[in-house]
Amino acid sequence: MRLYPGLGRANSALNMKFVALYKDAQSTNPGLLARADWPLELADRAATSLGGAPMPRSAATPAGPVQQAKQVVVYTTSHCPYCKQAKQYLAQKGVKFREVDVETSLEGKEAYRKLGANGVPIIMVGDKKVDGFNASELDRLLL
Repeated sequence: MRLYPGLGRANSALNMKFVALYKDAQSTNPGLLARADWPLELADRAATSLGGAPMPRSAATPAGPVQQAKQVVVYTTSHCPYCKQAKQYLAQKGVKFREVDVETSLEGKEAYRKLGANGVPIIMVGDKKVDGFNASELDRLLL
């Protein structure tokens, strides 16, 4: 795979994780393996589980940028690693979003309080709230 050259190296961490995810999907999620984009999905999951981020796609690839119709707001703090992951994930998916720092922004502090939040990131996709970074939930809400 051009996007993930490490998959072609036997016994690389990425290759071994991909194989483990594939074997797991065979028994727990065969529907995933029926999709045309399953290799990219598993490669993204393998990279993410190893501390990386999914590779960006061109508009020509099946898992290309999200066609966005909903406003996305990400409530963050400057020191939150999950906030950073969420912002990277959205950017790589081509999702436009507005970031609001809940520590330094008066608007952010008030909105955070009104959301009843107790952690970050809080990601609003339209009127739907995602507590924490959850790639599959974001993908579902952005479609």
